[in-house]
This record gives sequence, C-alpha cells and structure tokens, in this order.
Amino acid sequence: MKKRAISLLFASALAAACFNCGCGEATNDSIIILDDGRSSARETALTVYGHRADRYSVGVTEDALQSFMSVHPEINANYESADGLTYWRALDKRIATDNLDDLFMTDRDRLINLTKSDALSPLSNSVNIDAFNDFTRGQLYINGEIYAVPAAISTYGLYVNYDVLERHRQDVPKTLSQFMAACDYFASVGATPVTCDNHFSLRSLILARGLHETYDRADAADEIARFNRDADALAEALYGGVDLAKKMLEKGYIDATEAASASPDDAVARFATGERPFMLTYGGLSSALKKKNENLRYGVYPLPVLEAGSVLVAQTDCLLSVKRGANAEAAKKLLAALTSPETLLRLNDGQSCFSPLKGQTQIYSDSAVIPQASYLTKGKYVIGSDINLIYPLDCYLTECGKLMLSGNKDVKARLLSLLKGAQK
Repeated sequence: MKKRAISLLFASALAAACFNCGCGEATNDSIIILDDGRSSARETALTVYGHRADRYSVGVTEDALQSFMSVHPEINANYESADGLTYWRALDKRIATDNLDDLFMTDRDRLINLTKSDALSPLSNSVNIDAFNDFTRGQLYINGEIYAVPAAISTYGLYVNYDVLERHRQDVPKTLSQFMAACDYFASVGATPVTCDNHFSLRSLILARGLHETYDRADAADEIARFNRDADALAEALYGGVDLAKKMLEKGYIDATEAASASPDDAVARFATGERPFMLTYGGLSSALKKKNENLRYGVYPLPVLEAGSVLVAQTDCLLSVKRGANAEAAKKLLAALTSPETLLRLNDGQSCFSPLKGQTQIYSDSAVIPQASYLTKGKYVIGSDINLIYPLDCYLTECGKLMLSGNKDVKARLLSLLKGAQK
C-alpha cells in the first residue's frame, strides 16, 4: 500500500489561501502521496500536483495511481496537493521558475498564459472528445488545440434557507421580481437578506444578469467573437449586471461592509448559523456548509436575475494539463487514467460539482444542488470563465465587485478600462 504524509508548507510564498481561480481563503496543508518503495525499478518518475486536497479526493486519486502503476510498471507517479491559495501561489512560483510538474491542475487564465509560452503538451490525440458533454466540449479548444482536460463542472448560485423562508411565509424566488420582493421583506424586518463573500458573489450576479441573453442566442459563438473584437460591446452587455449589483447594495439587501471583508469561508460560516435567508457564492461550497451545520435545510438554485426566470452560472473546473518535455507521453497516459469515467465519477461524488461526462450529469450525494441540474442539461446557463473569450472575466469582475463593496462609483469605467486593456 502507498503511504500518505501530511506536511505544512511554511514558505512565505505559500502563506495565503484560496479557491478554484486563486482568490479565496483556505488552509495551508499539503498532502503528498509517496511512492511504494519500488521507484528504483521504474524507468519514468512522474509528479502530479492538484488542488483537490480533501481526504476523499486524495483517496480516489491514490487508487487511480495505484491502478495505473500496476498496468504501467515502468512508471512511478507521485501526487502532491494543497488547498486554496496555497496551491495557486505555489503553482505560480513553479511556473515562474520553470518547475512545473508533469501533470497539474490549472485554471482558465493560467492555462491561456501557459499556451502562449509553449509550456504545455497538446492533448488532442490523447482525449476522447466523445466522452464529454456538450458544455465541456465547447470549453476544450484553444486555437484549435486541447491543452487541458476538465475534471468537473462548477456552478454559482443562490443558497436558500428553507426554514427561514417557511418561518416568514416566503417562497423560494424564481424570478427577479420575486427575489427583490423577498429581499425587500427581509430588509423590512431588520434582517440582512443576502449573505455575500468578496470574491464569487457579485461576480456571479454580474455575469448572470449581464450575459444571459448572449448565451441564450442561437448564434452565441458569433456574439462571443464580436465581444472579442469589441470591448465596448461586452462592457455594455455586462453593465446590466453591474446595475443590479449596485441596486442590491443601495437597498441594503447586501451588507457591503460585511461582505467587503468576507472570504467565501466567512460567508458560509454566517449562512451556516441558520439565520440568513439567502447566500450568493460558489456551489461547490455546499459540501463545506454541510460539515458546518448538518441539520441545515437548504438548496442551491440558479440565480433569479431575470424577469422571466433564473439562470445558472457554470464553468469547467479542475483543468488538468501536461507539461511539455521528456515525460509528456507518459504523463498523457496517466492523464487518461485520471480522467477515465470511473475515476471522474468517483472524484465528483460528494463534491457538489457536476460531471463533465456525457450522460452523467448526476446529482451525486449532495441533493442540495438538484435545483441546478436541469438548467445545466437544458442549456439555461451563462459560462462563468469562458475559454472562448479573450478576457479574464473572473479576475476583472472580482475586482469590480470589490470596488462596489468599497463604495467606488466608477465601476463601469474601470470595467471598460480592463476590457480594453486585454485587447492590447
């Protein structure tokens, strides 16, 4: 059997914490799966680095590595993982010093930059495209080539506390008018209606309200291409989302002071008390919420930001890339094992994420995210970190959200400046 070692990273570059795109809060633990003592008999040694560091995910990965090495006795594979910004800071340092692991997890923005530096090995000949669903296939290609394989689909939505709504005789809001009416009611009785963090919350709100018409179009790809040519057009589309976020802040539906200093973990902790009716954040935090309050009755819904209904914000996540180099072909074999249907289904089980595989958009063990499922399968979504856009909207809209929470009045001007800067 393999042994596991858990060590703490004390280097200053690894001192902070984060979530999937590198901007949140988490721990500094790093879990390293060691080899089984037979590495000297193997010809190739592979290193794998990932941000899935919970005990369950590490166990699934360990099983996949053991199975892989039993089939490929010439290869030894070690897996190291770290939580949050600890991971992203370490990854950035490895990128800067040309010390990438053979196989590693990245995000959309880093992936784009790595392709520009010719650091990655192309994967088109190593990926079974037909195994993935339509959503995932639309997010695989960069300039006609595949450089990363997603292990999950993450969502962003509205957490609803059923008990609070029932006590106040309020229904789960499904449209913008219903949502605003519910927020107005809770504000009138002295409650903060919407719990927010300073990272995912306003960003998701802006995307859902601003780009729902774009992704609802039959010619959505053409519209995305137009945005890549015209930053003003994209800014104009997003302004509707900025206006909605500003309105909610002005009406006191969101406590700006509270949210400005709240990490996603902080927001989850507040919602876990059972006193808040709504929360806007990353759907994958549902598993963490259950651990904080296993008795909390809640669901995670698409965002009710439309006059006629709701829209889901979703994106491919846990992107696995292979470093260009002598070990690339061996690493691609390991990538195939780690992204096999059996392994992906096990990895996503209980992680509050959806599967990137075709015909496998099951709910796993977290029933709280069931309200989102049909929106993903029926195409009623906005893509949160679209690989087909030239703009790193995650970072841009996170910055805009933080500006709004700080009381800045020039958010639209800043957004347009950021978008125009990406075109240079």
